[in-house]
Amino acid sequence: MGVTKSPEMVKSGEQLTFKVNVKNSYTQSKTVKLKLLIDDKVVGSVSGSIAGNSEKSFTLHWLAQEGEHSYQVKLYNLIGEQEFNEDNSEGSVIVTSPTQQFAVSLNAFPEELESGGTVYLTVHVKNFENAALSLSGFVENGNGTVIKKIGGFEGRIPANGGKNITFTYMLYGVGNHTFKLFLDNGRV
Repeated sequence: MGVTKSPEMVKSGEQLTFKVNVKNSYTQSKTVKLKLLIDDKVVGSVSGSIAGNSEKSFTLHWLAQEGEHSYQVKLYNLIGEQEFNEDNSEGSVIVTSPTQQFAVSLNAFPEELESGGTVYLTVHVKNFENAALSLSGFVENGNGTVIKKIGGFEGRIPANGGKNITFTYMLYGVGNHTFKLFLDNGRV
């Protein structure tokens, strides 16, 4: 089961769509039910039949509410009236306020390394404004050392658009490593 959500960054009051691809590797068709849970509460479900040896896409929706939320998509095989859990996918989503000008997130890959190595960091920026934004800021490591400056052309985010800023950082040693992102548009 593969789950994608769109838009990646959402404002309160907007619809968040979860597209779920389900594969049936059996020769006979089967009936499935998908449930969308937000903060452990069922907010949507959809059922359908999938032909044998095929794949089908299902769509679930949620009207986003401001704040940080967890989500789960649960796949059930339906046999008669009984539901048998077959697969789960989970994650989190941050919903911004309707008046927020932009949203950012910082992701690291891989999330775990043995004895250090290269980590890929991606700053995701979404501009909700009808005009381009010029952002400036930086990413720092757990020691407070600036490891990436953001500004100029790299910090220009198109109107109603987004940008991913990806860079690498070499980690040494074992333990937990922390990164902090600071971005500002210079407006009060």
